[in-house]
Amino acid sequence: MTQTESGRWHLNGVTPEELLLRLPGMGRLMVIFRENGVTHERIGLVETAAVHDGKVTLGGDCHDAKIEPAALSGVVFDTGSEMQGRVYPRIEFIADGDAPVVAVVGMDGPDPFVSAVGGAGRSTASPRGSLRPSDMSEQSEPETDPGHIFLNGLQGAEVEITARRSGFSQAWQGRVEAVKPSMGFSNIMTSDFHLHLKAGSVSDWQEEDGETFALDEKGRRTGLAIRRVGVSR
Repeated sequence: MTQTESGRWHLNGVTPEELLLRLPGMGRLMVIFRENGVTHERIGLVETAAVHDGKVTLGGDCHDAKIEPAALSGVVFDTGSEMQGRVYPRIEFIADGDAPVVAVVGMDGPDPFVSAVGGAGRSTASPRGSLRPSDMSEQSEPETDPGHIFLNGLQGAEVEITARRSGFSQAWQGRVEAVKPSMGFSNIMTSDFHLHLKAGSVSDWQEEDGETFALDEKGRRTGLAIRRVGVSR
């Protein structure tokens, strides 16, 4: 595999845990949760990766994630994403059925990724579907959208914003300076964190033990939870 080769492959002969533990040597990374209208991204160098109690913990100033290798069935490596002449390599840690549990995108080009997966066997993977058409939403205006109204009320507050799914959790803690609606999403964006909440994806919020959980139209938790810092769980 060369740095200029464009494609999408299942990797063989390397485990998800082995690749997760190599992330600290792979430059600036975006670690991405995307589910139920919630996109939660941490951005920057992964400074540490270690196994504790059956989970790989990613740490550092810009990362706070816990991933269960037992929930992962494999890895997909994708070098097909390019913007303004730059390649943004992507590793998807997948569960059964190729559903991504977490994706990692390289912000410093393909070289660190190619080095990390070097020697692994590969087989062609199915193309990654475009997320853009389904992500666009005009169903709800910011002024009436329950998701946007709640986020907008956090401006100026110190919070912890967590995204969870089976086998994965990721958190960010900081001050909400602004909530900006754009292209069907409500967005909180800092240098090391992006939250994109799709309009219409939250019908209500549920508070429990100091955390407030986003609910979908059927009253199910979407995976997004928010806690004001200083309020106990």
